[in-house]
Amino acid sequence: MQTIKFSDALTLEVTSADNQLTVFLDADVPGGALVYKAYDHYASGFAPSFTDKIDLTDAANQMLVAESSLKLTLVGSNYAGGGQLSFKVSGDSEFTVNENLATDTSKQWAVEIQKG
Repeated sequence: MQTIKFSDALTLEVTSADNQLTVFLDADVPGGALVYKAYDHYASGFAPSFTDKIDLTDAANQMLVAESSLKLTLVGSNYAGGGQLSFKVSGDSEFTVNENLATDTSKQWAVEIQKG
């Protein structure tokens, strides 16, 4: 799993999500206390081009008070036709995905987040 450290800002930029992309900070941790649903996008049919920029800095900073690192989990699903998923997680470095999922498939990616 790739590690992203951030000093000042942690962002998620999504430019394609056909059909669905859901993003969590620290999903499924013991006790489930520190879970943050950061993003959820669904598009039916042909997904138009768009750009969503989500600032994760405040949520990550608040959660890192109790933990030394977080896991950012991104789950993409495609239900019919081509399923283009394009997104980038940026801090002091970047994690980029640009994939086309086959019909009726899902994929999960995870990145460790640490304060730099």
